[in-house]
Amino acid sequence: MRISSELRALRADPAAQRQLQDNVQAAKRSWLGQERVALMFRDLEQFAKGAELQACPALEHVFTAPGIAASVTEGLLAELLPAMRANNFAHPPFPYQYSDGLAIMELAAVGNVRLSLMMLEGDALHERGEARSISFADCERHEVIVAGKASARIVRRTGPDNGPARLDFEPVELVPGAILSIDGPYSTRLVDHVPSRLVTLRLTRVPVLPEPSREYRLSDGVLVHQSSGDRDESRAELAMALLGKMGRKDAAPVLARMALSGSDNFRWQAIRECLALDAAEGFRVLTHVSRDMEDTLAAPAGALRAQLLESYPQLETVECPA
Repeated sequence: MRISSELRALRADPAAQRQLQDNVQAAKRSWLGQERVALMFRDLEQFAKGAELQACPALEHVFTAPGIAASVTEGLLAELLPAMRANNFAHPPFPYQYSDGLAIMELAAVGNVRLSLMMLEGDALHERGEARSISFADCERHEVIVAGKASARIVRRTGPDNGPARLDFEPVELVPGAILSIDGPYSTRLVDHVPSRLVTLRLTRVPVLPEPSREYRLSDGVLVHQSSGDRDESRAELAMALLGKMGRKDAAPVLARMALSGSDNFRWQAIRECLALDAAEGFRVLTHVSRDMEDTLAAPAGALRAQLLESYPQLETVECPA
């Protein structure tokens, strides 16, 4: 592997590495010190504490007044881009990620509130092909188009949460200055076409106890996936699924304990994964849940227990908790 002489020299000089990063951090501090940005970040603190957006004027103006979001973003780029060019081995001073044509830079994270600058590449969106499903997350979301354009749809759903949904579509053209506000788990937006790139400034706030995120098939509204709306539970669900794929039977007792607390959706997933890894351990916790009449999962747990006993009578011999 070829390593440039500049990079080789930098690897041998930790002080120079720190200086590069300090230079970029100085650009970040300069942007944060701008009056409009400082007021916006002050309001972010109040927004994260539960204040309505209308009660946070500096923040509200960014997502309602024409040109403010572009001005804030241009101010950031005016500080950050020269610093990154002059210190091209430094990392951006904000958390960032890039995957499948979607780049996200997190400008602020305060409690359950996130302020992010996002960029979607049209070529990558085209390569994915036509969307077959749409996800609805329980969060308040405000977006301003900073640059680029796109054809999109606002998607609204009605019907039962755990069954087929009726999906209604409203076409929208996203152009610089366009503003979208989406609140709650019953509406979202779907980008269909981006000629080049779409740059968006996004503000999100997740409730303290969010509803599960739900994914529906676009063609008929069938529910195809449901996951916890809580970040910690969502990460735990991914870990449970990974343990299941790995066949980690030794994790079954841990999953059994996880099945006793948390949201109903999370607990049900823990029961299923526990059953798949260790039928006896899973059946014990399933029985425990089914016998607790105060438990909101008692009825579905009892129904599943009856089905399993019908198919696998030998489970009747499993010693279950009192």
